[in-house]
Amino acid sequence: VAAGHVLAMERGETGARYILGGENLSFQSYLSRIAAVAGVPAPRIALPYAALYPFAATGSILGRVLPGLFRDVNLCVLNSAFLEHYVRSAKAARELAYEITSIDRAIEDGIRWFVEYGYMNRVSGVLVPGNRVAGRFSPTEPLEPVPRTTLSRRL
Repeated sequence: VAAGHVLAMERGETGARYILGGENLSFQSYLSRIAAVAGVPAPRIALPYAALYPFAATGSILGRVLPGLFRDVNLCVLNSAFLEHYVRSAKAARELAYEITSIDRAIEDGIRWFVEYGYMNRVSGVLVPGNRVAGRFSPTEPLEPVPRTTLSRRL
């Protein structure tokens, strides 16, 4: 997607809008793909909307008083999670020569970033929470080296 932004600046029409998407997946399929690429078990239980609604409604109310604590637990996030957001990038591909990165490659890059910046670690090939999770970041604890993926290499 970052490469698509550069293409839009270089080749795009002023004022035009481009969707820089990729593969259309359901949320459940997306989570399953993340689990497969990460080498961890996929979620086994999908909670229905009705079971999550009381928590989201409570988060929406408390978020007005404590917005920092409840910014990700509210009705807007819940409703968005249950919508199907399918889009096409045909215009970007046609006008910008935008190439869609496979979802597995994007997930690999994302996991690599999380590991590189300490949000996750690989322990015996398994991903576990890293030093930065819940404020536990310690600059003295070494992270495993991870090959860098840069925008310049992709362009």
